[in-house]
Amino acid sequence: MRKKYIKEKQIELCDIIDEEIKENSLRQGFSKNLIKYSKSLTQKKTFEHKDFTHIPFVTIDGEQSKDFDDAVWSTNKNNKSKVFIAIADVSFYVQDGDPLDQEAKKRGNSFYFPDRVIPMLPEEISNNLCSLNPHEAKKCIIIEAQLYSGQLKSFKIHRGIIKSVGRLTYNQVDDVMFSKKIKSKYFKIIKDLFITYEFLREKSQVRGKLKNINY
Repeated sequence: MRKKYIKEKQIELCDIIDEEIKENSLRQGFSKNLIKYSKSLTQKKTFEHKDFTHIPFVTIDGEQSKDFDDAVWSTNKNNKSKVFIAIADVSFYVQDGDPLDQEAKKRGNSFYFPDRVIPMLPEEISNNLCSLNPHEAKKCIIIEAQLYSGQLKSFKIHRGIIKSVGRLTYNQVDDVMFSKKIKSKYFKIIKDLFITYEFLREKSQVRGKLKNINY
């Protein structure tokens, strides 16, 4: 009986979502020409992205995430922190006025439902070319920041190529850090990120950052 009930609820939810998609005229799927165009971009060469593949970036996302659009790395010494934040360089592939840009403007954004995602861009872009999958060379916009006790001292912005060394989840990061799993190959990376976070958290508290209010 329980399995039947769950199945009925799933069908009911699916029907509700289908109705919402229809009522709001959300665009679904992509034309063959647009998919073909997206696939052709895999051959696009770059001469402006520097090599940052020596830096052990990691992505940190939810358990069910399929596309990874940002990666981080940090190191600390004597209250000095160096932070790298890499964001997938979508603008390298999607340029102003091209077919992908025109389609994205019609959609506005991706739509996330409990049972599906209606993406703004074809999967070849969002889940492949611009997803920072581990051990794959990916083009990014990279922010390089120098901090002292959480205070920003200088920064640079680069176009670069990175290779994430790990696809981590929030639960995995917490487990490695708070269980002190020092044998984990990610322990030092995670520990340095937490140290940098603590510097920034302390600074934000001194600055008087608004806190969450529970009602």
